[in-house]
Amino acid sequence: MLVSCITIIFTTFKNGGETATNIENVFMHEKHEKIYTEAQDLAADSDLVVKVTATDKSINHMETTEDGLPLYYWTENEFIIQDVFVNNVNEQSKRIVVIEPYAIFNNNQRIISEGYTPTETGNEYIFYLVKKAGEEVYLPISTYQAKVDLNESSIKMQLDTYIEDVKEKIKQSTLSLFTVE
Repeated sequence: MLVSCITIIFTTFKNGGETATNIENVFMHEKHEKIYTEAQDLAADSDLVVKVTATDKSINHMETTEDGLPLYYWTENEFIIQDVFVNNVNEQSKRIVVIEPYAIFNNNQRIISEGYTPTETGNEYIFYLVKKAGEEVYLPISTYQAKVDLNESSIKMQLDTYIEDVKEKIKQSTLSLFTVE
């Protein structure tokens, strides 16, 4: 009985007025848990690799328990494409929406997946993305390695050394693999 209750809690939520039956429909894809250490591997598995600038257009989503505790959260951010490095989905738009694993709520409080860098308006990033099936939005191919922050002034989170080392290695191999101006 307890397993059934937990399954219902974790598999039913409301998404934009429509009920989805599995949170994996929002965030997950077949490679989301893979650990990457080289840009070439990320690029090979990505549908789209782009250099982008963050706009101020974002939509935060948060589903809570009856007690008001966060259950699921994500933000849909819009980005202007500056450069395309890999385009396996024939993306033609100059703007894309990326679903990211954090949300802002209650007067600028943030809930963030550990190790993820929140987007800051006007900042530049290189994203390794997969297209969400049946929709015109993208997902980072990996939580930790799929978003390369090109801004020195960005807020840095205190993470364990391993995650920081992997993110720095991905950044350096990305800058070596692609010409970034």
